[in-house]
Amino acid sequence: MYLIKAELDRRQARGLLADCQQMHRFITGFFGTNRQDGQILYRTNLIQNKLCIYIYSQMPAAHIPDNCALQQRDVTLWLDGMEAGQLWSFDLIAAPTKKVISEGKKNSRRRILRQPQERQEWLERKAEQNGFVILHAQEQEQLHVSGRHQTDKGGVMYHDAYHYQGVLQITAPEAFRRAMQTGIGSGKAYGFGMMMVKRV
Repeated sequence: MYLIKAELDRRQARGLLADCQQMHRFITGFFGTNRQDGQILYRTNLIQNKLCIYIYSQMPAAHIPDNCALQQRDVTLWLDGMEAGQLWSFDLIAAPTKKVISEGKKNSRRRILRQPQERQEWLERKAEQNGFVILHAQEQEQLHVSGRHQTDKGGVMYHDAYHYQGVLQITAPEAFRRAMQTGIGSGKAYGFGMMMVKRV
């Protein structure tokens, strides 16, 4: 797995920040493949006048725009060293959702959980499914992203997510490593689900 940090001037990144579809295309363009095949996860962070994009992928970036400063390193050994019982501080932007059946429609739709208790329970379920337990977690700010699909795919779209920080303990290393690589929750194409961790 590779950890990549890309930096853009905030003015250059204005269009990407305004449309999550453009951001998605920009990031997958680094690799010349789709998100699923490259196991690409990303998240964004505005720091002063720069847009920082952090990316996990199964391959190094090969196509780097001229206006983008990029650093990358192979973190496979770091990932393989994760073991049961280890404590890690974590930082996660995720979309806590549930599927809701819409009357008269064949497919269900994902709805964001609006109640804090529901979101906390969702986070704990995801932890159990992905090989860790939450020792402490604090919900930070709510985030909103929007973009534009093709008209036949619904046109304008909106996505909500929440920012979580806390401490976790690994219980099942293989499942945890898989979660690091594949992400947690929905909305992975739009900057959600990538969990960044630091050893406690």
